[in-house]
Amino acid sequence: MTDQTTTVDPTATKSPLPDEAVEDRPATAAETRRAAMERVLGVGLVVASLLFALFVQTALFERWSSSLGDLLYHRGVAYTVAGGDWQGEGPYRGLISYSGGLYPMLFGGGARLFDVRFDTVLSVVSWFVTLAFPLAALLLARRVWPNDWLSIGVFVALMTAAGPLSTATGDLWTDSVLPSGHNFSPAYPRDFALTTLFVGLWAALSTRRRTRVLGAGVTLAVTALFQAQIGALGALVIAAWWFWLACRSRKWRQPAVDVLATTAMVGVLTSWWWIPRVVAVIRSRGLRLPIHPAREVVAIGPRDFVIGFGIAGLIGVVGVLLVWRRRFEPVGIFLVWLVLMVVPLLALTMARNSGFVTSRRTLLLASVPLLGLAVPVIVGAMRALPRALAPVIVVAILAPSAPAMAATFGEVRHLPWSPGAFAGGDDVSAWTRVWDGLRHKAQRQGNLLVLTYDSVGMATWSFSGARVYSTFFPGVVKPGFDIERLTGVGYRERVRRLDAAFASGSDGLCRLGRAARADAFALDAKEGLVGVYDQTPAAQYRTDPRDRTSASINRTVAPGVRYRDTSGNDYLEVAAGGRVPLAWHGADIRLLRIDVQGNLQPGPAFTVRAGGDMTTVDAGRSTIALPAGASDGLEIMAVQPLVLRHVTGYAAVPGLARTDGPFVISRDGLCRGV
Repeated sequence: MTDQTTTVDPTATKSPLPDEAVEDRPATAAETRRAAMERVLGVGLVVASLLFALFVQTALFERWSSSLGDLLYHRGVAYTVAGGDWQGEGPYRGLISYSGGLYPMLFGGGARLFDVRFDTVLSVVSWFVTLAFPLAALLLARRVWPNDWLSIGVFVALMTAAGPLSTATGDLWTDSVLPSGHNFSPAYPRDFALTTLFVGLWAALSTRRRTRVLGAGVTLAVTALFQAQIGALGALVIAAWWFWLACRSRKWRQPAVDVLATTAMVGVLTSWWWIPRVVAVIRSRGLRLPIHPAREVVAIGPRDFVIGFGIAGLIGVVGVLLVWRRRFEPVGIFLVWLVLMVVPLLALTMARNSGFVTSRRTLLLASVPLLGLAVPVIVGAMRALPRALAPVIVVAILAPSAPAMAATFGEVRHLPWSPGAFAGGDDVSAWTRVWDGLRHKAQRQGNLLVLTYDSVGMATWSFSGARVYSTFFPGVVKPGFDIERLTGVGYRERVRRLDAAFASGSDGLCRLGRAARADAFALDAKEGLVGVYDQTPAAQYRTDPRDRTSASINRTVAPGVRYRDTSGNDYLEVAAGGRVPLAWHGADIRLLRIDVQGNLQPGPAFTVRAGGDMTTVDAGRSTIALPAGASDGLEIMAVQPLVLRHVTGYAAVPGLARTDGPFVISRDGLCRGV
């Protein structure tokens, strides 16, 4: 492979318009002053964009201790990587992560190396990634417009600060269709992937063949290892661009060899990631990453386009028309990129609920070339005006984005990601110490399996990396593969077995612990008793996460009882008079804690029947004594409408005395003599 190429890259040259004459004359004093002004303005836009990213998009170097959303899943995978499983898995033992790659390696490795939590590493690294994005945009822009600092500055400013014409939460931050919203901290896998994709495009546009092939191959592999969809799109864009150049030069051999060499390099460098997942897909007979039915699908009619893409997006539409007249130069690669967006659109049409391609992701990836095509229009308008008015154009385009940027800044600064916060608003702060201990144990031992309550199962895995036996899957956590085929036990069967184990107290837990080869139990203690009975009453009505429908997440399951799955959690809505039985066999239960919510009025909220005893519980009270136990089960009846979340029964465990609060005990420690 040589460094030279026989094709001319039009991004490195500028052809005259058809009606222009080519002149070779010295620049006039006015032209020199104008060029100097453009350079100052372009450099100023770059510097302003970098400062905006460094201080505004880092939310003034905000730090998080309990990140949620998609990071709930990524943290759990990262901790399993830190425990030695470099492919990442969970929340079940044997369920390989559908994502994995460099993101969990970076953060899981950092957490273990520095002996800190995932969120600490995330906070600090995100500051640098937020700054890296405009720097990568600068690198790409200098390749597209090598001697045009004004175009370079406008491109970097649009990538960093062009926002929607809305301050609604559904149009901001991670829901935005523009890269500026996604560049706010914290950094997600797609943020890394977009940044490295820009570097890959920079390499692909080089006139040096070695840089094109090796640089594009390595950076595309890195991009795919952060997010496969963006890496695949980048490979398509680069291959199509090289073949477009071949069409113009009528020389096919070298571009074909370059495409094959780059593709092979990406395939080899990422093989450690994709081969295990292809095997998992084959074993699972498919890959499904369904969108939760409760999540709103993005609509993109004319009004939505104007609001979502803003002023810069509208100008990009004009740029699409103008680029034809200029023979695709120098922004042809953006037009190729935009045309290739038909691929994810077709995939979205054919497999709308697959989750592999989402409407939000598609619109985000389309916005980048659209903004790139807006640059020649904006710069042309700036050059048509007197020098003093040129900056006004930039201000006029970016100023409407200011409310959205301010609203995004406020949203990120005030995220409810405080210590102990969890999906659905649950306060799990009492478990933090336990999860820290499990995290260290999982890092030392690896592949640690813990039996714990359904209500904290997902949080236990996410905050420690310890696998759990059964838990609710929030909408942001997707199994990806067939749970039964990969782990031997299906989702619904896991729910049934965990409920049955907790319905029989320590005897049932120990039976399940031995059968599942669990390493430990994570339980709660209160008043010298241990919570060995537990149930999330809604769990029995769940469907497999891959089979959720609008009907299954909101349905009547008994007279006066309705099942609700809100993506963050699930629960039972119980009308006044509605009854919820718990088939426990717990003669040794002495204390009961019932988690109910809702707009409860003062006075009786529900009653609890245990055998022949009936206890009325007032609103605001959650713990009741059961002196006679509940050998024949329990029944909860609502006196007023309420939301029933979960129920825990506490009993004495011989030889085990604990202070109040969650704790971890080994299987031998709990099951000795059982």
